[in-house]
Amino acid sequence: KLARTDQWDQAAKAFQKATALCPTDGVLWANLAQAWRKLGRHEESVQAARRAVAAAPDMAVGSQLLADGLKAQHRYGDAAVALREVADAYDTTHTRYELAHALLQAGKPQEAIEELLRALEQTPHYLPGHLQLGNLFKSLKMHREAMECFLTASELDRKDASALAAMLYEALYACEWGRFE
Repeated sequence: KLARTDQWDQAAKAFQKATALCPTDGVLWANLAQAWRKLGRHEESVQAARRAVAAAPDMAVGSQLLADGLKAQHRYGDAAVALREVADAYDTTHTRYELAHALLQAGKPQEAIEELLRALEQTPHYLPGHLQLGNLFKSLKMHREAMECFLTASELDRKDASALAAMLYEALYACEWGRFE
């Protein structure tokens, strides 16, 4: 109840007491990790999330909290490992997209592309996925592929001119001006 009323400091203290009484309860550790996360105490959140994962390895929320804490510390490689567990347990567009973002931040663009493609297989009309994939291809100087991603994004959201502008920019580099005659 304390967590629901934004009294995170008191909630953290309560969950600390609860985990001392029941140190093998993954849900309690996950709740403590969430309280620490809400308080901006990321190292404590990571430690509690690790205990949650150890106590309940099949509980994806523990891995998600672990990843959130690691990302807050800019430890993207470690966050990607935790997010892969979440994505494997809950194979959704959002989890694949989040994993791709962590992989990209960790300097693993090829793996990020694979995860974005998996996300878009599930939800082909997922605009953020097309934009992120376009930006990733752009960073790899794969201009034709980037152009196609931005073209798809501009078709998905005709009100947003930024995707169309990005597509035109990539077309310049891909030398595909014939498409616009």
